[in-house]
Amino acid sequence: METKIYIVRHTQTIGNVEKRLLGRVDSEITKDGYEYINKLVERLKQIKFDKIYSSTSGRAIKTVQPIAEINNCKIITSDNLCEMDFGIYDGWKWEEVDKVNPKIRKLHEETNEIMEIQQQESSQEVADRMYKEIEKIAKENFGNTVLISSHGVAIEAFLRKVTNEPFKIKREEYSQKNTSINELIYTEKGFKLIKLNDIEHLQTREENMKNSKFNIASSEETIQKLYEPNVSIARFGDGELSYIEKIGLYFQPYNEELANRLKEILNSNVPNLLIGLPIALNPQNCELYEGFAKEYWVDWLQKNEEKMEKLINPNKKYYSAQISRFYLDYKDKSNVANYVKMLKELWNDRDVVIVEGEKSRLGVGNDLFDNMRTIKRILCPPENAFLKYDSILEEIKKTSKNNLILLALGPTATVLAYDLHKLGYKAIDIGHVDIEYEWYLRKAKTKIKIESKYMGEQGVMGAKAESEEERLNIKDIKDENYEKQIIARITSIN
Repeated sequence: METKIYIVRHTQTIGNVEKRLLGRVDSEITKDGYEYINKLVERLKQIKFDKIYSSTSGRAIKTVQPIAEINNCKIITSDNLCEMDFGIYDGWKWEEVDKVNPKIRKLHEETNEIMEIQQQESSQEVADRMYKEIEKIAKENFGNTVLISSHGVAIEAFLRKVTNEPFKIKREEYSQKNTSINELIYTEKGFKLIKLNDIEHLQTREENMKNSKFNIASSEETIQKLYEPNVSIARFGDGELSYIEKIGLYFQPYNEELANRLKEILNSNVPNLLIGLPIALNPQNCELYEGFAKEYWVDWLQKNEEKMEKLINPNKKYYSAQISRFYLDYKDKSNVANYVKMLKELWNDRDVVIVEGEKSRLGVGNDLFDNMRTIKRILCPPENAFLKYDSILEEIKKTSKNNLILLALGPTATVLAYDLHKLGYKAIDIGHVDIEYEWYLRKAKTKIKIESKYMGEQGVMGAKAESEEERLNIKDIKDENYEKQIIARITSIN
């Protein structure tokens, strides 16, 4: 059992703007502060909170009041969630403190702690009471998701106790911004920090772009765009981008014609054809990942940064290649169920043709495609599919342009999406979606093999490398419905 905990700092107040030491003294919320609250609500409205807690300060209560109303929750208050008591200087402006006791600021600059004020709490005292209170809340809410509204120094002291990080280091990372979000999980083993000081909801698109090398939309924005009629997507992952640089894949050996086609498509400007790129090409997005995925992308970018800057147009609008990679690699998995609902809307009540590798079996054995009107399948070679490109394209062209074409065939799918879109089909390059969904259903922590399905994963991003015999030795299934859906089989020898 675990408790999901979101801790937010209160919104901006007049005292914050005036640079006051606001501890137990309260302050009115600014106009911008109310706008921050609106943005926080928008960010968190998809999360179902079972309990909402706050310090007894008005600024903290008001920050989460709209979220409490959405969740039909009463806010439970506690003095133990309040800000540090700044003693005799509580409520004073820093400039006023400087005039009577300049040592306080000097110590703060040296240690990142506020100390040696008469009648104040120490950082350790604040950390201890916050930890004790939040652990109590966590233990009372196993299996639940809770929201806690508190204060800058108090939250930082608590989080540093959780991570055992002293105040002197990582000042910017831990310094809590107004309405910043911190996410933790509590189990019998204790607290685990998932997200620290997140203020993405306050950043405008322009601000985000300033920190980005390339203009890549989010997965959610990409799906919203794909809801539009006649909009298709051709996706480039690390494999396709490396392929252009003459690095083949174990399931698709290097082919110069394929590499040239991929380069052509990457630089194309075909109306209503989205070009998907990995969001990790903007380095700050690597922070969205955890474990091996984060390490992999950081390393990949270091090795390929200059190549990508030459290959990718910084002025072009791209979309997310991660639309089918929504679960395993991410730190924050709280919204996966809602994301899957968005994804399934792409094919809701549609006649669909799935073009996939032999034994990939997308949607077989799960409910990913249960809302499709009809399904037809064209099975292709699971490896080196591009050698049969013309045959595959001709089989697809025999089907109606009213069908939605879903493609899961590695780099070959990228090229097919481009050519099919130009022919008047709506085509979505959706590789990995089924395996990712299987991992989500199984609550997998690492990449695991699905016995009855071929995976284009081995040897990539931490998956175990397998021989060709092992990769292609996939468990047979008996599924009459699946067999009826198959309208063509294109083998490596026909």
